[in-house]
Amino acid sequence: MQGYHISTVIMTDTPQMQKIFVDRMQDIYGCMRSSDFILIYRGEPVEETVEKALSVAETRLKLIEDVKNLRKKIFSVMVECLQNVIRHADKFIEDGYDKSFIIVLSKSAFFYSVISCNIIRNDKTAALSERIAKLNKLNPEELETLYHNILCDGNFSEKGGAGLGLIDIIRRSGSKIEHSFKKIDEEHSYLIIKSNILT
Repeated sequence: MQGYHISTVIMTDTPQMQKIFVDRMQDIYGCMRSSDFILIYRGEPVEETVEKALSVAETRLKLIEDVKNLRKKIFSVMVECLQNVIRHADKFIEDGYDKSFIIVLSKSAFFYSVISCNIIRNDKTAALSERIAKLNKLNPEELETLYHNILCDGNFSEKGGAGLGLIDIIRRSGSKIEHSFKKIDEEHSYLIIKSNILT
């Protein structure tokens, strides 16, 4: 790992939850290819935990990245990914499921990657995939137009954002969103979202 620090926060130490965490990390690792992990953070999808994750991320970035503008870009993508988790944290997930999120920051030869993982209901996966596919097809000018149109229309959902979080991830990273679902059971899956930031 070339001297990079890993910060891992485990919210529970029950054997079942530990196994779930390991399984989720294996899925995430499959997205990383030849990358070095810089940060792994796990916590409940609440503002206080997100602030702690961002504080740790900011500290890590200052240690490993000298280019200030690149640090700011990486950090802003992490902010959007975590805010997206908060906005869409499903309050209707039943007890007994691991509702925590995982955020991972890694570095490869040519880019940094930010990966988030959180639970989602299966009845929401198709619409989310369609939304991401449509956004990924837009060029930068079209994304800017859509972004400002949404702001001007004020058409925000009760969860906030009106999809702005996904748009901002693409705008700030300059790359398309990669995503996948890991099925848990007939009603739930883990959503994995990855964004690359060129160095």
